[in-house]
Amino acid sequence: MRATRMVSAVIGALVVGTIVSSSNCPSAAAVEDELDQLQSSQNFVGKAELSTEDRKLRLILRDDHSEIMAARDFDLGLSCDQRTRTAALVLSAWQAHFQALVVGGIALPPSSVPSPKPSIAAQVPSAPAMIPLKSPSPALTAAVSKGPSNRTRVLLDYDIGLAAIAAVDGNVAPGARVDGSLTKRGDRFAAYFALFGLGERNFGFVPGTVNYTRVGAALGPRARFSFRRFFLDLHVEADAALTLVEGNGFQHSRRSFSFDPGLGGGMRLGRGFGKVAPYVLIDATFWPRQQLAAVDNVSGRPSLPKFDVMFGIGVAFGNHL
Repeated sequence: MRATRMVSAVIGALVVGTIVSSSNCPSAAAVEDELDQLQSSQNFVGKAELSTEDRKLRLILRDDHSEIMAARDFDLGLSCDQRTRTAALVLSAWQAHFQALVVGGIALPPSSVPSPKPSIAAQVPSAPAMIPLKSPSPALTAAVSKGPSNRTRVLLDYDIGLAAIAAVDGNVAPGARVDGSLTKRGDRFAAYFALFGLGERNFGFVPGTVNYTRVGAALGPRARFSFRRFFLDLHVEADAALTLVEGNGFQHSRRSFSFDPGLGGGMRLGRGFGKVAPYVLIDATFWPRQQLAAVDNVSGRPSLPKFDVMFGIGVAFGNHL
């Protein structure tokens, strides 16, 4: 009973949960989002602090008297997403551990508890016993990861990018491209999509010129390779475009539209800053259908170029950067 009252006092000393971080990798907001997904309706209590010390990421849980309840160090070699998920999982396990001590009435004799190291031990204020929490219990970790709330919930990562581009096929045309991806959290592969529009290009066809432009969409798979905060996205795509061809400078000029299917692929190289990432892109598309321009009473029917290469620079937003 004495040990139970002691642990109850510990839980009572914890304040409503807050998370602060001196690093943007991970940020406090990202850990809170991940913790919400893991704990569902449970309320996190205590104050969690994230800081970078001695080339390590340190997580500390304190009570309302600023006494250390638990602490844990992580390797800075982990990616930002891995740090976020690991910190949230450890906090959730600590929370479940403290609640289990109170609800189950577990008594821990002082003689059975080893003296903790100051940097990684959880201390109980105003009590003769110490509770070591160097790492979450495997059973608690399994309970968090296999809880009822996670059986029906699929966590998704997304990003949306907007880029200014230049298309080259012998002529150069400015344009814009919106692209993005959607993936299951933690997965390297994603569904990729894009919308694009290109400015007008032309080629001479005596006695006038032929102008043409394309607007379209693309869809395909994407793979991401990350190193610290840098990422490289590679994708292949199936394209569908509307091609507009118009004569200019002829006695009677006409305009026509046609559907253009295409196949392509490309890459994005960028660096994440929280939920924002600038990037550069290269994309190439092959248009297999032959598009011919014809002028009455003029021999020859020149065709539109079958290859487009796009270069661009843009900014992406999302939680998968």
